[in-house]
This record gives sequence, C-alpha cells and structure tokens, in this order.
Amino acid sequence: MEKTISVFLAFLIGFVFTMLKVGSDLDFLELPVIILNIIGLIVMVIFGIISLIRAIQLLRNN
Repeated sequence: MEKTISVFLAFLIGFVFTMLKVGSDLDFLELPVIILNIIGLIVMVIFGIISLIRAIQLLRNN
C-alpha cells in the first residue's frame, strides 16, 4: 500500500519535472528533443494513470 503511494508520488514528481523540461525546451524549438520529451510525457501519464488506478484499488480493498 505505502509502496504504491510512493511509486505514484515518484511518477508525479517525474511528470512535473518533465512538464518543466518541455516548457524550457520549447524556447529552443529543437524538434527531436521536443518529440522525445512528448514521448516521455505520454509514458509518464500512462504510468501515472496505472499507478493511480492501482492505488484506488488497494484503498478499496482495505
């Protein structure tokens, strides 16, 4: 239970840093970097949603 919450927080922090990175990279408009960041962002969102669903399921079970 606590492990799932810490994993979710880790993904949330990673997501925030990725958002900041995308925002700063848009100034330079380096297309490959932006594409890689968007892919990273999508992966973060997917993992964030999965870990959120797992956390909700575990909370319901308890």
